[in-house]
Amino acid sequence: MNKFMIAGVLLLVACGSPSDQSDTVPDTGPDTVSVTVPSSAASSSTTINTVDNTVDDTVIDTTTSTSTTVPCDQIDPTITNHVFATYPNISDRFTSFDLYLPAGCGPFPVLVWVHGGAWVGGDKANPEAFDRAAYAFSLGYALASTNYRLANQFGKGTWPDYPNDVADAIAHIVDNADRLRLDAERISLLGHSAGGHTVAIVSADRSYMTNRGLNDDTIDCVIANDTEGYRLEDRETAYPLAIVNAFGTDPAVLADASPSTRIEREGAPSTRYLIVTRGSERRQAVASEFVDLVVAAGGDARLLVAGDYSHEDVNRVLGESGETILTPGVSEFLRECLTPSGR
Repeated sequence: MNKFMIAGVLLLVACGSPSDQSDTVPDTGPDTVSVTVPSSAASSSTTINTVDNTVDDTVIDTTTSTSTTVPCDQIDPTITNHVFATYPNISDRFTSFDLYLPAGCGPFPVLVWVHGGAWVGGDKANPEAFDRAAYAFSLGYALASTNYRLANQFGKGTWPDYPNDVADAIAHIVDNADRLRLDAERISLLGHSAGGHTVAIVSADRSYMTNRGLNDDTIDCVIANDTEGYRLEDRETAYPLAIVNAFGTDPAVLADASPSTRIEREGAPSTRYLIVTRGSERRQAVASEFVDLVVAAGGDARLLVAGDYSHEDVNRVLGESGETILTPGVSEFLRECLTPSGR
Protein backbone atom coordinates (compact mmCIF):
# COMPACT_ATOMS: atom_id res chain seq x y z
CA MET A 1 0.00 0.00 0.00
CA ASN A 2 2.80 2.45 0.83
CA LYS A 3 4.39 2.05 -2.58
CA PHE A 4 1.05 2.81 -4.24
CA MET A 5 0.66 5.99 -2.19
CA ILE A 6 4.18 7.07 -3.08
CA ALA A 7 3.56 6.27 -6.74
CA GLY A 8 0.36 8.28 -6.63
CA VAL A 9 2.03 11.33 -5.14
CA LEU A 10 4.77 11.17 -7.75
CA LEU A 11 2.15 10.86 -10.47
CA LEU A 12 0.24 13.87 -9.23
CA VAL A 13 3.34 16.03 -8.94
CA ALA A 14 4.38 14.97 -12.43
CA CYS A 15 1.00 15.97 -13.81
CA GLY A 16 1.36 19.55 -12.59
CA SER A 17 -1.18 22.03 -13.87
CA PRO A 18 -4.02 20.87 -16.11
CA SER A 19 -3.12 20.78 -19.77
CA ASP A 20 -4.28 23.51 -22.13
CA GLN A 21 -5.75 21.07 -24.62
CA SER A 22 -9.08 21.86 -26.24
CA ASP A 23 -11.04 19.78 -23.74
CA THR A 24 -9.69 21.60 -20.67
CA VAL A 25 -12.21 23.61 -18.64
CA PRO A 26 -10.77 27.10 -18.02
CA ASP A 27 -9.86 27.97 -14.45
CA THR A 28 -11.92 31.02 -13.49
CA GLY A 29 -10.92 30.97 -9.84
CA PRO A 30 -9.13 33.69 -7.89
CA ASP A 31 -5.41 34.46 -8.12
CA THR A 32 -5.01 33.49 -4.47
CA VAL A 33 -6.99 31.24 -2.22
CA SER A 34 -7.10 30.39 1.46
CA VAL A 35 -6.36 26.68 1.72
CA THR A 36 -5.64 24.13 4.40
CA VAL A 37 -2.14 22.95 3.66
CA PRO A 38 -1.25 19.49 5.05
CA SER A 39 2.29 19.19 6.32
CA SER A 40 2.18 15.49 5.43
CA ALA A 41 -0.19 13.23 3.55
CA ALA A 42 -2.63 11.72 6.03
CA SER A 43 -4.55 8.50 5.95
CA SER A 44 -5.26 5.42 8.00
CA SER A 45 -6.19 2.53 5.77
CA THR A 46 -7.64 -0.95 5.95
CA THR A 47 -6.47 -3.12 3.06
CA ILE A 48 -8.68 -6.08 2.22
CA ASN A 49 -7.19 -9.08 0.50
CA THR A 50 -10.15 -10.69 -1.26
CA VAL A 51 -8.11 -13.75 -2.13
CA ASP A 52 -7.52 -14.99 1.43
CA ASN A 53 -9.96 -12.64 3.23
CA THR A 54 -7.31 -11.11 5.48
CA VAL A 55 -7.22 -7.54 6.67
CA ASP A 56 -4.10 -5.41 6.95
CA ASP A 57 -4.38 -2.18 8.94
CA THR A 58 -1.67 0.22 7.83
CA VAL A 59 -1.14 3.75 9.08
CA ILE A 60 0.32 5.62 6.15
CA ASP A 61 1.17 8.88 7.86
CA THR A 62 -0.03 11.54 10.25
CA THR A 63 -1.28 15.03 9.53
CA THR A 64 -0.99 18.50 10.90
CA SER A 65 -2.56 21.33 8.91
CA THR A 66 -2.43 25.09 8.79
CA SER A 67 -4.70 27.52 6.97
CA THR A 68 -2.95 30.08 4.84
CA THR A 69 -3.42 32.24 1.74
CA VAL A 70 -1.38 30.91 -1.16
CA PRO A 71 -1.00 32.19 -4.74
CA CYS A 72 -2.69 29.85 -7.18
CA ASP A 73 0.51 29.07 -9.07
CA GLN A 74 2.10 27.85 -5.84
CA ILE A 75 -0.60 25.33 -4.88
CA ASP A 76 0.60 21.81 -5.64
CA PRO A 77 -1.53 18.72 -6.38
CA THR A 78 -2.79 17.03 -3.23
CA ILE A 79 -4.45 13.80 -2.07
CA THR A 80 -6.73 13.94 0.98
CA ASN A 81 -9.08 11.43 2.58
CA HIS A 82 -12.68 12.35 3.49
CA VAL A 83 -15.08 10.24 5.57
CA PHE A 84 -18.70 10.84 4.57
CA ALA A 85 -20.48 8.42 6.95
CA THR A 86 -19.75 6.13 9.89
CA TYR A 87 -21.39 2.86 10.93
CA PRO A 88 -20.82 0.61 13.97
CA ASN A 89 -18.36 -2.23 13.42
CA ILE A 90 -17.53 -1.12 9.86
CA SER A 91 -14.24 0.52 8.97
CA ASP A 92 -14.46 4.13 7.78
CA ARG A 93 -12.38 2.91 4.87
CA PHE A 94 -15.63 1.77 3.24
CA THR A 95 -17.35 5.14 3.72
CA SER A 96 -14.70 7.56 2.55
CA PHE A 97 -13.26 8.95 -0.63
CA ASP A 98 -9.80 10.09 -1.66
CA LEU A 99 -9.82 13.54 -3.23
CA TYR A 100 -7.15 14.24 -5.83
CA LEU A 101 -6.82 17.97 -6.51
CA PRO A 102 -4.76 19.29 -9.40
CA ALA A 103 -2.45 22.27 -9.04
CA GLY A 104 -4.14 25.66 -8.68
CA CYS A 105 -6.98 27.32 -6.84
CA GLY A 106 -10.04 25.88 -8.51
CA PRO A 107 -12.93 25.55 -8.03
CA PHE A 108 -12.54 22.34 -10.03
CA PRO A 109 -15.22 20.25 -11.72
CA VAL A 110 -15.19 16.88 -10.01
CA LEU A 111 -15.16 13.41 -11.49
CA VAL A 112 -16.43 10.88 -8.94
CA TRP A 113 -14.81 7.51 -9.63
CA VAL A 114 -16.67 4.36 -8.46
CA HIS A 115 -14.59 1.19 -8.73
CA GLY A 116 -15.82 -2.21 -9.81
CA GLY A 117 -15.30 -5.63 -8.27
CA ALA A 118 -18.67 -7.44 -8.38
CA TRP A 119 -19.76 -5.49 -5.26
CA VAL A 120 -17.35 -7.60 -3.15
CA GLY A 121 -13.90 -6.31 -4.10
CA GLY A 122 -11.96 -3.29 -5.21
CA ASP A 123 -10.81 -0.22 -3.33
CA LYS A 124 -10.62 3.54 -3.81
CA ALA A 125 -6.79 3.41 -3.62
CA ASN A 126 -6.24 0.65 -6.18
CA PRO A 127 -3.53 1.67 -8.67
CA GLU A 128 -6.23 2.43 -11.30
CA ALA A 129 -7.27 5.42 -9.18
CA PHE A 130 -3.96 7.11 -10.01
CA ASP A 131 -4.69 6.61 -13.72
CA ARG A 132 -8.15 8.11 -13.25
CA ALA A 133 -6.61 11.07 -11.39
CA ALA A 134 -4.07 11.69 -14.14
CA TYR A 135 -6.89 11.61 -16.69
CA ALA A 136 -9.06 13.96 -14.63
CA PHE A 137 -6.12 16.35 -14.24
CA SER A 138 -5.56 16.37 -18.02
CA LEU A 139 -9.11 17.70 -18.37
CA GLY A 140 -8.76 20.24 -15.58
CA TYR A 141 -10.88 18.25 -13.11
CA ALA A 142 -10.48 16.93 -9.60
CA LEU A 143 -11.06 13.24 -8.92
CA ALA A 144 -12.96 11.83 -5.95
CA SER A 145 -12.22 8.10 -5.79
CA THR A 146 -14.89 6.70 -3.50
CA ASN A 147 -15.38 3.48 -1.63
CA TYR A 148 -18.70 1.95 -0.61
CA ARG A 149 -19.71 -0.86 1.72
CA LEU A 150 -18.85 -4.08 -0.06
CA ALA A 151 -20.96 -7.21 0.17
CA ASN A 152 -18.32 -9.19 2.02
CA GLN A 153 -17.57 -10.00 5.66
CA PHE A 154 -15.59 -6.80 6.13
CA GLY A 155 -17.81 -4.21 4.43
CA LYS A 156 -21.04 -5.95 5.48
CA GLY A 157 -22.81 -4.21 2.61
CA THR A 158 -26.22 -5.16 1.28
CA TRP A 159 -28.54 -3.52 -1.21
CA PRO A 160 -29.08 -0.53 -1.23
CA ASP A 161 -25.87 0.36 0.65
CA TYR A 162 -23.81 0.70 -2.55
CA PRO A 163 -25.77 3.59 -4.12
CA ASN A 164 -26.52 5.09 -0.71
CA ASP A 165 -22.81 5.39 0.01
CA VAL A 166 -22.08 6.95 -3.37
CA ALA A 167 -24.98 9.37 -2.83
CA ASP A 168 -23.56 10.28 0.59
CA ALA A 169 -20.19 10.95 -1.01
CA ILE A 170 -21.85 13.26 -3.54
CA ALA A 171 -23.74 15.08 -0.78
CA HIS A 172 -20.48 15.53 1.15
CA ILE A 173 -18.86 17.03 -1.93
CA VAL A 174 -21.76 19.44 -2.48
CA ASP A 175 -21.97 20.45 1.19
CA ASN A 176 -18.21 21.08 1.42
CA ALA A 177 -17.48 22.27 -2.10
CA ASP A 178 -16.11 25.68 -1.13
CA ARG A 179 -13.76 24.25 1.48
CA LEU A 180 -12.62 21.48 -0.87
CA ARG A 181 -12.11 23.88 -3.82
CA LEU A 182 -14.66 21.98 -5.92
CA ASP A 183 -17.40 23.20 -8.26
CA ALA A 184 -20.65 21.72 -6.97
CA GLU A 185 -22.36 22.77 -10.22
CA ARG A 186 -20.17 20.44 -12.29
CA ILE A 187 -20.24 16.87 -11.02
CA SER A 188 -19.81 13.76 -13.13
CA LEU A 189 -19.86 10.10 -12.11
CA LEU A 190 -17.65 7.43 -13.71
CA GLY A 191 -17.99 3.77 -12.77
CA HIS A 192 -16.67 0.51 -14.15
CA SER A 193 -18.46 -2.85 -14.00
CA ALA A 194 -20.30 -3.00 -10.64
CA GLY A 195 -19.38 0.65 -10.26
CA GLY A 196 -21.02 1.29 -13.64
CA HIS A 197 -24.25 -0.20 -12.35
CA THR A 198 -24.00 1.91 -9.18
CA VAL A 199 -23.54 5.23 -10.98
CA ALA A 200 -26.42 4.36 -13.30
CA ILE A 201 -28.86 3.52 -10.50
CA VAL A 202 -27.89 6.43 -8.23
CA SER A 203 -28.84 8.79 -11.05
CA ALA A 204 -31.81 6.90 -12.55
CA ASP A 205 -33.49 6.64 -9.13
CA ARG A 206 -33.99 10.29 -8.17
CA SER A 207 -34.61 9.42 -4.50
CA TYR A 208 -30.89 9.07 -3.86
CA MET A 209 -30.50 12.79 -4.45
CA THR A 210 -33.83 14.06 -3.12
CA ASN A 211 -33.46 12.13 0.15
CA ARG A 212 -30.34 14.21 0.75
CA GLY A 213 -31.96 17.53 -0.09
CA LEU A 214 -30.39 17.58 -3.57
CA ASN A 215 -31.97 17.81 -7.01
CA ASP A 216 -31.56 15.23 -9.73
CA ASP A 217 -29.59 17.81 -11.73
CA THR A 218 -26.88 17.66 -9.05
CA ILE A 219 -25.36 14.89 -11.18
CA ASP A 220 -24.58 16.48 -14.52
CA CYS A 221 -23.27 13.42 -16.30
CA VAL A 222 -22.77 9.69 -15.82
CA ILE A 223 -20.34 7.39 -17.59
CA ALA A 224 -21.20 3.73 -17.03
CA ASN A 225 -18.20 1.80 -18.32
CA ASP A 226 -19.10 -1.74 -19.33
CA THR A 227 -21.70 -2.98 -16.88
CA GLU A 228 -24.32 -5.59 -17.64
CA GLY A 229 -26.46 -4.60 -14.67
CA TYR A 230 -29.22 -2.58 -16.31
CA ARG A 231 -31.81 -5.33 -15.68
CA LEU A 232 -30.69 -7.35 -12.69
CA GLU A 233 -33.82 -9.51 -12.80
CA ASP A 234 -32.57 -10.92 -16.12
CA ARG A 235 -31.29 -14.35 -15.10
CA GLU A 236 -29.14 -14.63 -18.23
CA THR A 237 -26.65 -12.12 -16.87
CA ALA A 238 -22.98 -13.08 -17.02
CA TYR A 239 -22.54 -12.82 -13.26
CA PRO A 240 -25.60 -14.35 -11.55
CA LEU A 241 -23.73 -15.43 -8.40
CA ALA A 242 -22.43 -11.92 -7.81
CA ILE A 243 -25.94 -10.50 -8.18
CA VAL A 244 -27.42 -13.03 -5.76
CA ASN A 245 -24.71 -12.22 -3.22
CA ALA A 246 -25.14 -8.44 -3.56
CA PHE A 247 -28.90 -8.16 -4.11
CA GLY A 248 -30.57 -11.46 -3.21
CA THR A 249 -33.21 -13.16 -5.32
CA ASP A 250 -36.40 -11.20 -4.61
CA PRO A 251 -37.73 -10.08 -8.03
CA ALA A 252 -39.09 -6.85 -6.55
CA VAL A 253 -35.69 -5.94 -5.10
CA LEU A 254 -33.93 -6.79 -8.34
CA ALA A 255 -36.37 -4.60 -10.26
CA ASP A 256 -35.88 -1.71 -7.82
CA ALA A 257 -32.12 -2.01 -8.29
CA SER A 258 -32.31 -2.06 -12.11
CA PRO A 259 -31.57 1.25 -13.90
CA SER A 260 -33.69 0.32 -16.94
CA THR A 261 -36.70 -0.43 -14.75
CA ARG A 262 -36.24 2.90 -12.96
CA ILE A 263 -36.30 4.80 -16.23
CA GLU A 264 -39.47 2.95 -17.25
CA ARG A 265 -41.13 3.83 -13.94
CA GLU A 266 -39.95 7.40 -13.42
CA GLY A 267 -38.84 8.72 -16.78
CA ALA A 268 -35.44 10.17 -17.55
CA PRO A 269 -33.55 12.44 -15.16
CA SER A 270 -31.77 15.57 -16.34
CA THR A 271 -28.48 13.68 -16.05
CA ARG A 272 -26.68 13.00 -19.33
CA TYR A 273 -25.47 9.45 -19.92
CA LEU A 274 -22.58 7.94 -21.81
CA ILE A 275 -23.00 4.16 -21.82
CA VAL A 276 -19.84 2.25 -22.75
CA THR A 277 -20.30 -1.35 -23.82
CA ARG A 278 -18.48 -4.16 -25.59
CA GLY A 279 -18.51 -7.93 -25.85
CA SER A 280 -21.41 -10.18 -26.75
CA GLU A 281 -24.49 -9.12 -28.69
CA ARG A 282 -26.60 -9.67 -25.59
CA ARG A 283 -24.30 -7.49 -23.44
CA GLN A 284 -24.48 -4.70 -25.97
CA ALA A 285 -28.23 -5.12 -26.31
CA VAL A 286 -28.98 -4.51 -22.62
CA ALA A 287 -26.79 -1.40 -22.68
CA SER A 288 -28.43 -0.18 -25.88
CA GLU A 289 -31.88 -0.76 -24.38
CA PHE A 290 -31.03 1.55 -21.46
CA VAL A 291 -29.92 4.27 -23.88
CA ASP A 292 -33.10 3.87 -25.93
CA LEU A 293 -35.27 4.06 -22.80
CA VAL A 294 -33.61 7.29 -21.65
CA VAL A 295 -33.93 8.91 -25.08
CA ALA A 296 -37.56 7.78 -25.50
CA ALA A 297 -38.34 9.35 -22.12
CA GLY A 298 -36.92 12.68 -23.28
CA GLY A 299 -33.47 12.32 -21.70
CA ASP A 300 -29.94 12.51 -23.04
CA ALA A 301 -28.01 9.26 -23.52
CA ARG A 302 -25.55 7.92 -26.05
CA LEU A 303 -23.84 4.58 -26.64
CA LEU A 304 -20.12 4.04 -27.14
CA VAL A 305 -19.12 0.57 -28.35
CA ALA A 306 -15.54 -0.12 -27.30
CA GLY A 307 -14.49 -2.36 -30.18
CA ASP A 308 -12.61 -5.51 -29.31
CA TYR A 309 -11.53 -4.39 -25.86
CA SER A 310 -11.95 -6.81 -22.97
CA HIS A 311 -13.77 -5.97 -19.74
CA GLU A 312 -10.41 -5.20 -18.14
CA ASP A 313 -9.18 -3.22 -21.16
CA VAL A 314 -11.97 -0.64 -21.07
CA ASN A 315 -10.99 0.19 -17.51
CA ARG A 316 -7.25 0.19 -18.13
CA VAL A 317 -6.97 2.21 -21.35
CA LEU A 318 -9.13 5.21 -20.43
CA GLY A 319 -6.88 8.25 -20.59
CA GLU A 320 -3.88 6.48 -22.13
CA SER A 321 -1.89 8.64 -24.51
CA GLY A 322 -2.74 7.83 -28.12
CA GLU A 323 -5.73 5.63 -27.25
CA THR A 324 -8.33 6.26 -29.97
CA ILE A 325 -11.38 4.09 -29.27
CA LEU A 326 -12.55 5.05 -25.78
CA THR A 327 -10.74 8.14 -24.52
CA PRO A 328 -11.73 10.65 -27.25
CA GLY A 329 -15.43 9.85 -26.86
CA VAL A 330 -15.34 10.06 -23.06
CA SER A 331 -13.38 13.33 -23.16
CA GLU A 332 -15.77 14.87 -25.68
CA PHE A 333 -18.75 13.82 -23.59
CA LEU A 334 -17.28 15.33 -20.42
CA ARG A 335 -16.37 18.55 -22.19
CA GLU A 336 -19.90 18.97 -23.48
CA CYS A 337 -21.44 18.02 -20.15
CA LEU A 338 -19.25 19.92 -17.68
CA THR A 339 -18.25 23.05 -19.57
CA PRO A 340 -20.72 25.79 -18.54
CA SER A 341 -21.45 26.88 -22.11
CA GLY A 342 -22.20 23.27 -23.03
CA ARG A 343 -24.84 22.67 -20.38
